[in-house]
Amino acid sequence: MSTSGITPGDRSRVDSAPRARGMRILLWAELFWPHIGGGPQFSAELADALQERGHELLVITRQDDPLLPSTECLGRIPIHRFPFHQALSGGDIGPLAKLRQRVADLKRHFAPDVIHTTSFGASMFFQSATRHVHPSPLLVTLLGEGDPAGADVDSVLHRALENADWVTAPSQATLDDVRRWVPKCSSRSSVVRSGTIAPTIEPLPLPAGDPSLLFLGRLDHVKGVDLALSALPKILRKHPSAQLVIAGDGPERGSLESQAQELGVNQAVRFIGWVGVDDVAEVIRGASMVILPSRADAFPLVGLQAGFMARPTVAASVGGIPELLVHGETGWLVEPQCAEALAEGVVRLLDDPQLMHRMGQAAHKRCTDMFGFDRIVDEYERLYALIVSKQQSGTQEKRPTSVPPRKGKTCE
Repeated sequence: MSTSGITPGDRSRVDSAPRARGMRILLWAELFWPHIGGGPQFSAELADALQERGHELLVITRQDDPLLPSTECLGRIPIHRFPFHQALSGGDIGPLAKLRQRVADLKRHFAPDVIHTTSFGASMFFQSATRHVHPSPLLVTLLGEGDPAGADVDSVLHRALENADWVTAPSQATLDDVRRWVPKCSSRSSVVRSGTIAPTIEPLPLPAGDPSLLFLGRLDHVKGVDLALSALPKILRKHPSAQLVIAGDGPERGSLESQAQELGVNQAVRFIGWVGVDDVAEVIRGASMVILPSRADAFPLVGLQAGFMARPTVAASVGGIPELLVHGETGWLVEPQCAEALAEGVVRLLDDPQLMHRMGQAAHKRCTDMFGFDRIVDEYERLYALIVSKQQSGTQEKRPTSVPPRKGKTCE
């Protein structure tokens, strides 16, 4: 059961709740900086923004790369990396117990007011196994890295959602799925749109010359890059000078390169690999449009990034994408998993440069007006205050409402 006891009526209080001030926040992220991707980027930007607002942050994340140090700082935010996956897959209870004790000691030392998980994976076993060390309200954020409803009801994720003090999802579509899967969290869950900090560079007019279609993201099956390649022959028949730029990397890269060869479109495709976070806006600014052929997507950050750069998006109508794009106004939504429909949508825009321009301008206005990053931080501060208040009101006889100052070394 949730320690906070939030009731259905509490959701109406979130928007009017005061924002948290000066809290200790343990941010638990399966992947974190310097990993590339929407989840790690969002988590790092949120941590930095919260720290700038006067909160004390500590990040726990997994350590997959032995070249990454077990402890370091992102600015003044300490990051602690643990070999969670190695311990769980090793089959030896000794190292697992030692790792659990290290996490417990860190929690006890930091004494967080709230624990916020911003991505999910096997490492959450250690969060659950150490929850007794310093009982803190838990906020679980699902960013849409996978399908939560596809997990087993006995999974760590299912148990975390049942026991969380609050759950947030980046889109209503994702939240509806979660509530169907875990009805117990329905009264303590809400939508908080994902977001990213607006780039400092200004949008440019659509580039002249050969059309450039940009896919930016992880190269795996769920992202549907194979569908974009399958659509390309039809696009080239109408616009023979078009180029498909594929920015990203992943397990499907080899098969995608082979597919381009087999389709005879390899001369019209450029694989440019991963793009650094600081270079994303510049890459989008050089494109005519962004394409999102995803088979599933909760709320893709690249769609926001395209809007900030005043670029229209042609996207599959799945998950939370229809909540991000307005069909015919800021982008073009097409039937999912259909290369033919994707090609028709791209050609529809390329045939009408004025329409592309209007869509890009409308996308820029919508993203600027509705998806600012400060709004996201405000919402999480209100949720922190609400769940901490609920816990304190239920445990005032058992524990203090504030924690004494923590001693020890901090990041400078």
